[in-house]
Amino acid sequence: MNHGENAKEKFSCGYNCAQAVICSHAKELGIDENIAYRLAEGFGAGMGTKDVCGAVSGMIMVAGMYSDADLERVGKTKLDTYETVRELTKGFKTKYGTLKCGKLLDERAKEDPAYKKQLCSGYIAYACELLDALKQK
Repeated sequence: MNHGENAKEKFSCGYNCAQAVICSHAKELGIDENIAYRLAEGFGAGMGTKDVCGAVSGMIMVAGMYSDADLERVGKTKLDTYETVRELTKGFKTKYGTLKCGKLLDERAKEDPAYKKQLCSGYIAYACELLDALKQK
């Protein structure tokens, strides 16, 4: 199962968007899934305010975990990570027009929970697809 499929499955089981993305990468990143789940909990539903999409937040967390930073080199890798984040968010925004949860959810999604889950599953899968493409570079 690829990251996108894994993340969509986690989302369908009740993980929020950010949790689904980061937890689908947890094993590969060498982090405990329970810790990843707890770390990402506040980032779902656009940080609970319909702001930045949870799938995007999860994608950014995973990108940070791909950094080769360590405490001996504090601040030395952040510019590279910022560039990676700009590339990832540009890809997401190019496809969907925004990073904002509230704008990604149209009127139908606000009234139809099943349709909302379908939309969010697509955002989650695409965030994982962008991460997978980044790793292949």
